[in-house]
Formats: sequence, C-alpha cells, structure tokens
Amino acid sequence: FGERKYKTIVNGVETSNFRYRKEWRDEVRKMFEIRKDAILIGTVGRQTDVKNPLFLIDIFKEFYVSNRNSYLIMVGGGERRSDIQKKVKEFGLENNVVLVDPTSDVNKIYSAMDYFVLPSILEGLPTVAIEAQVSGLPIFISSGITDEVKITSLVQKIRLTEGSKCWAKKISDTKLNVLRDKVNIDDRYDIVNVTKDLEAWYEEIL
Repeated sequence: FGERKYKTIVNGVETSNFRYRKEWRDEVRKMFEIRKDAILIGTVGRQTDVKNPLFLIDIFKEFYVSNRNSYLIMVGGGERRSDIQKKVKEFGLENNVVLVDPTSDVNKIYSAMDYFVLPSILEGLPTVAIEAQVSGLPIFISSGITDEVKITSLVQKIRLTEGSKCWAKKISDTKLNVLRDKVNIDDRYDIVNVTKDLEAWYEEIL
C-alpha cells in the first residue's frame, strides 16, 4: 500500500452465540438420532470442489473402520451434494452420515459435534473455523487454508497429500475437549469489538 494507511480487520463472529451449550448438544443429537456417547465429526460449508467434500467422506470412512460408534454431519449445499450421497452409499455409510441443508441453527450443531474437519483445497480465512473454535472444537484443516485461522491451540494443520488414513488417525488420536465452555477466545474476534474498531478507524481517516 506504499505510504497509505491501512488496517487489518479480523473475521469477527458473535462469540456469545457460538459458545458450547450442553442443551444444544442434546437437542441436535436427539433431532438426528445420534447417540449421546457417539463420536460426531462435522463440517460446515458449500459442497463444492474447492471445499473438498468427497475427501471428507474418505476421511470418515477410514475413521469409521476403528470407531464404529461414530457419525459425520455435513452442513451446507452445493453442486457436489449428489456425488456425496453416491459415495456415502457406495461405502455403506448411509446410517452414519447426516447431510443438513444450510440453516440458521448452525451454532447449535457445533455444540453437537466432537471434531470439526475442513479439508479445503484452497481457502482464505474461513469464518466457520473461527465459529468452531469458539465452540471449543478440536479442528483439523488443510495446508491450503491460511495460518491466520488459528486463533487457539485447537487447530491442527494437515497436508492433503498425507491421505485420508493419516487424517483419520490424527483425528482418532486427538482427545476430545471436555472443557469446551472454558475456551479462551481473543476479544478481537468478537463482532461487537470488531465493529467498534472499524467505526473508530473510519472516524480517524474521514
């Protein structure tokens, strides 16, 4: 930008709305008939090539081999939905994969998850990864996602070239976060503070 002033604005979210709540966890699991003691892997996003949803099915297939009491929930829609359904059927996982259309209740669904996986081929700073961290979820992202998404120690970065078995093993080897409601999120990422910061910046430059 040369000598011109600029400011970096973080991807803020309504943090109070994405905090883990046990009542939401119970509500969502009951809705989708997922046992309370089951492991639930999840993702949120458009079901398009760049998000790599078919690779996520491969990951879950490998995870399911050693974790039979497990499910995958995918929230979102897109042109790859039918391909996802076809692959799920080929793997015989129809009873363990839940496909959910875009919903305003995604904050509740985060609470129902145990792990969050985002194997995108290439992506900037995805807001869903911030939301998932606010909910206290262990997160697994691809090396194609910007490092700035890591605002807690919950994030693990894995290369896509390591393959689905490696991804599944790293998920399986990661302990569940039992203190999800205690996760400390930098106040800069609260949308209220982001808004105040941006307003102050406008007042300064205008």
